Amino acid sequence: MIFFEGYVFNNVLILKEFARRVTGSTRFTLSIKNFNEIEVLFPPLEEQQRIAQILMLTDDEIIKLKNELVLLKTQKKGLMQQLLTGQIRVKT
Repeated sequence: MIFFEGYVFNNVLILKEFARRVTGSTRFTLSIKNFNEIEVLFPPLEEQQRIAQILMLTDDEIIKLKNELVLLKTQKKGLMQQLLTGQIRVKT
């Protein structure tokens, strides 16, 4: 089962609404009353599942691209080291 709610409650607007209603100075709390007063409109279940599936695929793609970026940065670092030590020369 794909959980659409996980994406909804990570939404900037919802998080701002939570932040507006919390109390406390070092440890923040949100009362059940305040939580229940926050209105969140959900589309039909089938649409929620389709949206969540698309968002999950997008998240997976972002993770893959971030991993690829880390690998490319590591490769660049290694190549720069080889250039600096003179192991590899650039033809001009």
